[in-house]
Amino acid sequence: MPSSPTTALHDVSPQAQAEADLEDIAFYIAEDNVQAACQWLEDMNALCQQLGEMPAMGIAKPSIRPGLRMLSAGSYLILYQQVDKGMEIVRVTHGARQWQDLL
Repeated sequence: MPSSPTTALHDVSPQAQAEADLEDIAFYIAEDNVQAACQWLEDMNALCQQLGEMPAMGIAKPSIRPGLRMLSAGSYLILYQQVDKGMEIVRVTHGARQWQDLL
């Protein structure tokens, strides 16, 4: 089905640190359950791609960094921002961490 003319689609790309975050978290989960780690990674990748269709679905955090948005994904947070070429995933972290210190 073609997208509606009002739907803006943006490319979504992770920064190197966000890719490392996803990999580290998946490996940590896999220590206990490989299948759960694979499912978590698939779910996170799908959610990140949804940001390209709905970039405003996260909460704006301008006091932390201009343009920064945060999306809650279960126990995890996806930190992202809009850039010229689309959406950029900045970090992915557990919600219990002091995520502001990661930026």
